[in-house]
Amino acid sequence: MIPRIDRRLREPDKEFDLVYADFQKWNPLRPPNWRWDFVVASVKTRHFPAAEYLGCWIVPAYKYAWSLATVSIGETRVAQAQEMSDIAAAHGIYATNGRLRWELEARILSGEPVDVVSRKTGLPKSVVECYVGVFFDVLDRLDAYDYIDARVIRGAFCHPLSGEDVARIWKLNGFWAGPVMLDAVIDHFVQRGKPDYSYLLDEPSMKDAPPFQRSLERAIRLDILPLNDPEIQILVMRLRLELIENERKTRTGDAGKRQKSTAEFCEYGDALIVELLAKKRAQAAMKEKRQRSRRGRLAVAST
Repeated sequence: MIPRIDRRLREPDKEFDLVYADFQKWNPLRPPNWRWDFVVASVKTRHFPAAEYLGCWIVPAYKYAWSLATVSIGETRVAQAQEMSDIAAAHGIYATNGRLRWELEARILSGEPVDVVSRKTGLPKSVVECYVGVFFDVLDRLDAYDYIDARVIRGAFCHPLSGEDVARIWKLNGFWAGPVMLDAVIDHFVQRGKPDYSYLLDEPSMKDAPPFQRSLERAIRLDILPLNDPEIQILVMRLRLELIENERKTRTGDAGKRQKSTAEFCEYGDALIVELLAKKRAQAAMKEKRQRSRRGRLAVAST
């Protein structure tokens, strides 16, 4: 049985109070899923939502979280899921953390209306609204660029992007480039059929691919480059200076060797970057091989 929501003042609880600030709607650093975190913490600590939280989405989310924590798997769970089908479907998307969730959150960040997001993702409008209300509450902060970039896209610790960060790459393109660019990014990902974008660091773009596809892959490759590596930093800076000089000579018509076109220069830069990354992977593999050999000799010597 779901307990009655207590409208009285709750007793102080240090465990709950330590994270209570994260559950405030007006907290400038609140996580996008603050409502779900709030009801989960409320169920865990047996603190029912206070009066100021008895608004849209908190009560159904609390009831659903309570059912997940207390009801055993069986007919009762199925019946409750049917009664709260929208939040059950939204929670399934959130908990699975698959491509549907990545696309849904990226499209929400792109500023598309709920009707359009529903049509493109194939989800009912009520499920999209429930997901936004409980698990991804960002619509009132889409103008807060620093918050969206640092807290929603890059995460609390602003980790650099990698090839495995498909969700963050889609969010980045959806928020900063808009829905048209996001459509192109998602369509390209589906067409290539790769699990993530790591392959862009292993091979240059196909020369027979359309120009837009090569430009798209080049942009994503630059996003996921490990720029904390000094050698890669130097290479990128050198390519930038070469590009500036190449454009200057092309513009002023300086005599001498024919200058590269922009497309040729980009392919030249791609080849250099991929070559350097392959070289560093080979060096890392050789280093690991030497370390394994050394550990093996030490193990034999100690026996």
